[in-house]
Amino acid sequence: MFFDFIKNLNRRNYSDEELRHTRPKGAMNMKGEFTTIIEKHGEWYVGYIEEIAGVNTQGKTVEEVEENLREALELVIQANRELTRKSIESSPNR
Repeated sequence: MFFDFIKNLNRRNYSDEELRHTRPKGAMNMKGEFTTIIEKHGEWYVGYIEEIAGVNTQGKTVEEVEENLREALELVIQANRELTRKSIESSPNR
């Protein structure tokens, strides 16, 4: 079973003032679409997002898998942002 995208995550909407303080100069605000694969394995559904490693989950229903994937995607993106920020801050060329 294929679902072509996950979009409009339940994420916090930041004010323009907050974005000026948190977004690096030149950064863009982008929304993406991702390919979501959900397959039935026995009594469970297993799902993952093809484009981003580590975003995978399982659940008893398709709806549970979809919700779990939204949460997993949000967590992976947050972790990647934090790792990138720390890498930039520790860079000797900064």
